[in-house]
Amino acid sequence: MDSTLDGKDPTGSVTGAVFGSAFGYGLGKAFEIPLDKVLNPISRNYESISHPLYPWITTGKPPSSVPGIVGGITGSAGSEGVTDYISDKFKKNEASK
Repeated sequence: MDSTLDGKDPTGSVTGAVFGSAFGYGLGKAFEIPLDKVLNPISRNYESISHPLYPWITTGKPPSSVPGIVGGITGSAGSEGVTDYISDKFKKNEASK
């Protein structure tokens, strides 16, 4: 959108955003899924703990949020990196014409 407002061709920016988003999603999941298996095993769902306010009620252990956080950080970093790289390549290619 910014390229269009500046009167430039938005192809490079849009292409970079598409590939960056796809790469970032895949990279984030590549980190999140193995961490989730280690930090949130299936057996953890069957362990019960007492509720903090009502000790006569048992509840399952809450899952760890670490895999999601690590996956989000790596995914966004990968997305930004690939987006910038592809956008720069398009700008250099367009400048050489």
